[in-house]
Amino acid sequence: ILPIYFIHIYMNIIINQLKHCLL
Repeated sequence: ILPIYFIHIYMNIIINQLKHCLL
């Protein structure tokens, strides 16, 4: 069983990093 919450947080962090990189 994979923790969806953890995956959501991880994805959010990745998206945030990508946005920062683009900006």
